[in-house]
Amino acid sequence: ERGEMQPDDPVQKYLPASVKMPTYHGKQITLRHLAKETSGLRPSLGDAINPERAEAPFAGFTAEKFYALVSNCRLTVAPGTTHLHGGIDRAVLNQVVALKAGMDFESLLTARILRPLGMNDTRLTLTPALASRYAPEHSRLGLAMPWMSGADFPPLEGVCSTPNDLLKMLSAFGSTSSQLRPRWENMVSNFAWAPQRTGMFHTGGGWFGNGCFVGFDKARHRGVVVMANAYEPRRQLGILLLESEWQSDRRPKPAKL
Repeated sequence: ERGEMQPDDPVQKYLPASVKMPTYHGKQITLRHLAKETSGLRPSLGDAINPERAEAPFAGFTAEKFYALVSNCRLTVAPGTTHLHGGIDRAVLNQVVALKAGMDFESLLTARILRPLGMNDTRLTLTPALASRYAPEHSRLGLAMPWMSGADFPPLEGVCSTPNDLLKMLSAFGSTSSQLRPRWENMVSNFAWAPQRTGMFHTGGGWFGNGCFVGFDKARHRGVVVMANAYEPRRQLGILLLESEWQSDRRPKPAKL
């Protein structure tokens, strides 16, 4: 909306000249393709991951290595035709947005979103105090998993947050007087690859185990945040709560198990 970047600009426009964004029969990848995860980028992460460091497989993965990974990628499908969630599209988008802004991605995220919303416990790279509160991921078998941090290249990193911080974001987007509400609607109509449920807006994400669901019922002005550190049906639980008939003054008391 500020006009700093346009969704249909080619990504190559914002990358260093030494980085060659792959094309498909002359068709370039745009910012919109990255935002919708339909760029067609399918790089091999073999050179990026250190197999001898299971606790930190992305240690030493720098921006230079990331640029080389992108430059060596070969497209097998036209951009905009195939969706792939969990690839490197968002990492490329995060990096070019940061380059355009002239600051690192975490600083940009903090300045534009986290600090204005008061989300002080939401970060990419954790301070020692925040790291001490990190909930370890667990597999479907219930086994603790190492934290696969990408801290050497923050645009690849997942965002760590808390229920209270996500409720701050939810409140900001859910308020009818908020300037953020139409921006959310605009974002969904232009960039979301999965349709929103009628009368709701929702988002979420995660790694292999840790993750969250954030949802808001527009008609009832009801918001829900579900967080888990195991591979649980977070989205299904969140939608169940949004659609249920519970009343805040009759909430059940927590049970000690």
